Amino acid sequence: MKKIKIPPSGGIFLGRAFLLYCKRSLKIECVLEGRQLVRHALILLLVLLAACAPGQFKIQPPTETDLKELPVYKNADYLAVVEGRGFKLSGFLIEQDGKYFVITAGHIIDGLGPRTTCRTRFKNDPEKFFSVELVGYDRAYDTAVLAVKEQSFQFGGRLAVLGDSDTTTVGDLVYSLGNPRTLLWYISEGLIMSVSARDMNAEPSLLRKKIACRMIEHSAMAGYGSSGGPVLNSRGEVIAMNVEIVPIHKDAGISEDVLAIPINEIKKRLSDLMAGYKN
Repeated sequence: MKKIKIPPSGGIFLGRAFLLYCKRSLKIECVLEGRQLVRHALILLLVLLAACAPGQFKIQPPTETDLKELPVYKNADYLAVVEGRGFKLSGFLIEQDGKYFVITAGHIIDGLGPRTTCRTRFKNDPEKFFSVELVGYDRAYDTAVLAVKEQSFQFGGRLAVLGDSDTTTVGDLVYSLGNPRTLLWYISEGLIMSVSARDMNAEPSLLRKKIACRMIEHSAMAGYGSSGGPVLNSRGEVIAMNVEIVPIHKDAGISEDVLAIPINEIKKRLSDLMAGYKN
């Protein structure tokens, strides 16, 4: 009897690929109850299918090129990269009362230090830089708001549409936008794994921060620099903001899941942050 050995990271990839295949191609919704149990069951199913029908069952996740043809990406003119001395984050642009603000991760204050200004650029005009100023942040929710300093700034693209994170359910297809590592304007696809993640009870030591609210956990690939990037639903609405990568293997730094602040939690605090709340 031939034995097939699947490493943990590969098993998780196969399980998620199967879920995406069910949702996209077979139009079947898979309900997740207990992540590890379901993943292991999916892995077993894939192995059995491969053994019984070799060459007949193939799963091929969409490539980045495929994803960039989707409207959710093409319409994401608002995607921002926020850069300063020694740091890079992601963000998304909104407009309020004729003023433009970039929402990003609150741990930008670690990179800024005593400074209050940095620069940003947007996906629709990636060669043009604008100066932005930190106007508010909330460490408890890892959220910050930057104001575009140029008085004459007018955005010629589409602004971010903030959705309703309360309607998000486990198994929903989502898209993560951001600027991981050396990449710019990156998109990845994944599934909602949990809508009530808090401190990742399995391995709480992996978290760098303590977040005051329950978070959305998703499987779309991210990397360092993705923090502050929007998580979109299939309609292109922002339903969360990436803030934390949780690795499968702490020492190897392999990304398993990403934690994101629900957009409804951010919306509750936006007015105060725009008015200068800092804590």
